[in-house]
Amino acid sequence: MSLPTLWFVILAGSLGTFLARYSFFWLSGRKALPEEWIRILRFVPPAVLAALIVPGVIAPGLETENPLFNPRIIAALIAITIAWKSKNVMATFAFGMGALWLLQYVETLL
Repeated sequence: MSLPTLWFVILAGSLGTFLARYSFFWLSGRKALPEEWIRILRFVPPAVLAALIVPGVIAPGLETENPLFNPRIIAALIAITIAWKSKNVMATFAFGMGALWLLQYVETLL
């Protein structure tokens, strides 16, 4: 690929990305979103968070010798339970990380 072609691809990609993102700001002041869209868009942040977290929880456990004792999955279940019961983000982080560290330590002893 020649240098001018490379620069054209970079600039065209940048412009396309900018216009795709800017269009939401530009259109948001002119017309309100339908109520169905607003209700559906409320689920986007939890879905993105789950998509980021789940591979990090499950994938490392596939490499362990004992797949039934996966400290990450057990710690994630503990964190989910704490989040559900307490509705406190800091308690969820503290108990989830504490459980992960403790379970990883126990795994080294086994």
